[in-house]
Amino acid sequence: MRTTGLLLLFSILLFAASCSDKINLSLLDGNYNGYYYYTGPGETKTIKSQNTVTVNLSGKEYHSSGDASRIPAGGAGEFTLVDKEEVQFNDKHIWTADFDWNLILNGRFIYELKNDSLILTRKFEICKTCAIKPGMLPGSYQYRLKRTN
Repeated sequence: MRTTGLLLLFSILLFAASCSDKINLSLLDGNYNGYYYYTGPGETKTIKSQNTVTVNLSGKEYHSSGDASRIPAGGAGEFTLVDKEEVQFNDKHIWTADFDWNLILNGRFIYELKNDSLILTRKFEICKTCAIKPGMLPGSYQYRLKRTN
């Protein structure tokens, strides 16, 4: 009886493990063009990049174009899917300290795939313990992109 119970438990665990969703990097593979949007914390106005942005995702590698104004700054390196909603970008460049490094495609972003569109969003606060106004909305960095291939 005990062996049957252990066998049943092992079978259930094995089935659950085999049914788990595998995160597939190729889901995001492609070349994308679009615009970069920035909203400061507590702000309602969103700033749109003047020039188009390109983001190329292939395998584990990514490359993002930058702008002379560094809105956005660009970035390149490796990326991984954290889960079904988040992607982690790890930029490999060395940057100067004269601009907001959050403008680099680096760190965790929430991603949304809608047909041929990819939206990457990262929300932020200036300081978690020093909110300027109670209930202040976080700021966000967002790429709104369309697949070109």
